[in-house]
Amino acid sequence: MAEYRLTPRLSVGGGVGYSTFGADLRLTNKKTDISVAYDTTTTRTTRFYTSTNRTYSIRIVQVPQLSPIFNSNGQVIGYNTVYVPRQDTVFTTTVQRDSVHSVSNTVTPRISKKETVSTTLLQPNYRFFTVPLMLRYRLTMGPGRWWADVAAGAQFQFFLGGTQVITEDGENFRTEAIRPSSGPFRPLNLALAGSLALNYALTNRLSVSVAPSMRWQALSVYKTETGLRQQPTATGLQLGVRFKL
Repeated sequence: MAEYRLTPRLSVGGGVGYSTFGADLRLTNKKTDISVAYDTTTTRTTRFYTSTNRTYSIRIVQVPQLSPIFNSNGQVIGYNTVYVPRQDTVFTTTVQRDSVHSVSNTVTPRISKKETVSTTLLQPNYRFFTVPLMLRYRLTMGPGRWWADVAAGAQFQFFLGGTQVITEDGENFRTEAIRPSSGPFRPLNLALAGSLALNYALTNRLSVSVAPSMRWQALSVYKTETGLRQQPTATGLQLGVRFKL
């Protein structure tokens, strides 16, 4: 910066500079992995069955019998064996035993869930070559070493390039370098700044100052067609050394 004193209180100044705007973008990705395991329970069952079936059949059997032999006087003089048929019933009982074996499998799904949280820090930045213009007014006059002044001005910013955050799928993000002629940023921006300084003269030529300051980005760093706006306001404390030529 160089200043030219118009009056004992009023001076104008200009210069060249370099500035960088940056941001911290923290992306948190929560991933849930679900695994399914199957538990199989085998059940074996045996059932026994008993059935009884009774049948009968009739058959003719010859039963031997003694038949007496008589003489003429009616006396038994002997016996003859004769066979007399009669019916005989035969019963048959059939007992049948049977068993049935059955096997059943029961499948039970067992679901387990694992969550993984990962955080990625992306730091896009924009670099500018600046041309500041300033008007300074001295508030206090006198022979003392202390004095105060107020300054206001504008700063033209020429975009030099930087990095921007991009994504192809809306889930994975990364930073990509951009050139001044490409990207969504304006090639020329304007910021307004003001400060209130307290100065102390170390010698007749050399002085130091401390100044609370504010800077407002009058134009968004993004081009109008992008539909994006970024006009940050920055407050700070400036510490400076001034040498009188």
